[in-house]
This record gives sequence, structure tokens and C-alpha cells, in this order.
Amino acid sequence: MIHLTAISHRYPGSLALDQIDLTINEGECVALIGPTGAGKSTLLKLLAGRLPLSSGSGSVMGFDLKRESHMLRSRVGWLPSSLHLWSHLTARSMLSASAHFRRVSSGDFSAQLAQWDAWFELHRFIDQPLSHLSKGQQRKVALCQWLMTDHAIGLLDDPTEGLDPVDATLLGEFLKHHARGRTLVVTGHQVQWLASFAQRIVALNQGRIRSDDSLAGTQKSAPDHLRISLILKAPMEVEEIAEAATLLKALPQVNRLEHEVGSLEFVVYSKPGQDAYPAIRELLLSTDWPVTQFTQSTGSLGHLYRPVDLNPSESL
Repeated sequence: MIHLTAISHRYPGSLALDQIDLTINEGECVALIGPTGAGKSTLLKLLAGRLPLSSGSGSVMGFDLKRESHMLRSRVGWLPSSLHLWSHLTARSMLSASAHFRRVSSGDFSAQLAQWDAWFELHRFIDQPLSHLSKGQQRKVALCQWLMTDHAIGLLDDPTEGLDPVDATLLGEFLKHHARGRTLVVTGHQVQWLASFAQRIVALNQGRIRSDDSLAGTQKSAPDHLRISLILKAPMEVEEIAEAATLLKALPQVNRLEHEVGSLEFVVYSKPGQDAYPAIRELLLSTDWPVTQFTQSTGSLGHLYRPVDLNPSESL
């Protein structure tokens, strides 16, 4: 459904996308994450036919991105991060006009409006001018406008911006349960929210794909995956602390131990493919060491947001 090969895009003074290879199959839901300026919005604009393709090759729904990108505008459900609403209209008038343009029957529109009201409590502001609405309320109206479409591909650029946690959860539930069969590409900064409905997490940084996997797979590739933090409780003799370090380091599942002499804090890294947490738990149960903290990290995605090396010719 979406096939990209060596896609690049440059704005004046900066390279937004750099040799992107990406395939998204029909019915997949993919989340794009990454720091501000990573290229997420640019990639969505290309997929939506809103930017011309200048380098590389690609197709969306069989339409060539170089020659036929304009054909995608009426075939892709596109929700940009920057909203362009008819501010002088009320929310009801704008949604009604959108329904008319999309040839949605009055009966279907009324049913949709009732459903949206159940989700987003539209009755609280639907008859107010859009210019009087808060950013979150405007976002809800734009989401309803997007939900009105039944396109095979939906592209949403940071759709939770301005939404409170309850509304964001409702939107996630919709995307998870009611958008089955559609291909979705969604950007955002709330990884756990994205992972609640997306099968794949694609991480962009400085225009390049740094990771493409499920959330669990992405976490497993993190440097701190299964890192164990153990803090013992004072008072403990120096000899006892040294013994603890020796026993922890000797466990066959332990790859590396970070510990300063005399400190009550230990950081343990498991060997690849192994988990030292159960073994350390057994060790703690068999000793009388007083424990303040014993936790394990599932893997932070922070490393995907750090700067990557650029080719000297691409440095600004």
C-alpha cells in the first residue's frame, strides 16, 4: 500500500528526510516517533500528496509520488498538526459543510454527530464559532471532520495535541477498535498512547529511520533493556557491601555490574537474551540484606532521540 525507496526531501538550509526506505502494508497501523524536527510531518505530507517528491521513488495506493501525488489528496484521510478551520463558522456549520462536500447523507451525518457527541461532548460548544473555541475543542472538531472520511489510508499528525488525557484515551480506543481494515500512520510524542493501537513503532531522527519494530522489540534494542537497579538500606558494613557486589557479579545471568566501592547502589545489566532479575531476587531472599529499591527497566527509548552523526556534507 505504501512503498518508499531512498526518499529524501530538503527544505532551504536543511535536509528533512534522508534516504528513507519504508513499506507499510494494507491494514497496518504504524506510529512515527522522534524529536521535533525529525521529519515526521514532512513524511506524512509526502504520503498525503501535499509535498512534491524530489528524490527517491515511492507509491501510495499504487499512485506514483513523483507523477501522481495530486491524486492522493482526495483519497487519503489527512489530519495535519496545524489546523486550518473556517473560524467564522460554528463547529456544527463546518461539520455540516464537510458532510455536504463529502456527499454524506443527512441521516448518516446525524448518526455520526450523535456518536461524536458521545465521545467528545460536542454539545458543549458545537454552536459556538470556531474562533471562540479552545485549542483542544478545535482539535476535536478537526478529528470529527477526519472521522467523517472512509479512506483506506488515514494520516494523523500529532492528533492528541490539545486533548486532555480522557479524550486522548477515547481517540486511542477508536483507532484501536473502529479503524480496523484501514491503514493508519500516526505521529506523536506519547509513546505508550501510540503503542496502545499501533503494531509498529518507526523512530525518525534527523530525517533517518533509526528503528522499525513493535514497542517491545524497540525496547529490547535499548541500551538499558532489563537494567536492574538495586539499592540496599543502611546501615551495612563495608565488608557486607563488598560481599554483595561479589555475589551479584558472580551470577551467570549478569553481564555487567556498575558499583562504586562502599556505595549501597548497584546497577546490573543482564547478558544478551537473559534476565538476571529472577536470579537476583532469589539471592536477596537467601540473604538478610535490607533492600530499599529493586526495580528493572523495560528499556527507555531516549537513545532514539539523541543526535545521530551526519555526513560532513550534510552538516549545517
